[in-house]
Amino acid sequence: MYAEEVALNVTVTAKLTINEQRANAKQRPVADVETELPLIWKAAHDESYDQFFRLHAFGIFSGSHASELVQTDVHKVYPKKGYYISGGTKTTARLRPVVIVNDTHRELLLKFAHGAPKGFTSVCGFRANQTESRHSKLLKEQLIKATGNPELIPYSLRHTGKHLGEIKGVSNLETFQRM
Repeated sequence: MYAEEVALNVTVTAKLTINEQRANAKQRPVADVETELPLIWKAAHDESYDQFFRLHAFGIFSGSHASELVQTDVHKVYPKKGYYISGGTKTTARLRPVVIVNDTHRELLLKFAHGAPKGFTSVCGFRANQTESRHSKLLKEQLIKATGNPELIPYSLRHTGKHLGEIKGVSNLETFQRM
């Protein structure tokens, strides 16, 4: 019966979510909060890990995509105010201030700031010129190095942050959903 009906000039003005979509969506692995998350946090503070990976580990708390991180400009890091503006977004709605978590995070964000020319300079240095597939491979390698878990993927860090929000009961807050 419904297949015979036609809808013309339909406009959806609100975000539409079909419950079955969420239930059937591919589940991305998250880091184990008790065993793997402490290892990732330790790696974020360890200079033997790649700059990009270390910054991405801090992205657990901002929901940053790798592309946003790579396209974050050192000129938009405000250490005295305690935040930076996330870059590399497709829409201005995703441009947002992100809290600088601690001294190590601040140092990583400013590593390429000294002597940076006017114009764009990535907080990730030369990584801004690499392909997204290279970023994924690097993050995966560094995740395995930190945790020993080959099942974790680059998106695992973002989804671990989301998982932490759900555990703490704050995932429904507007500021958290904006992540």
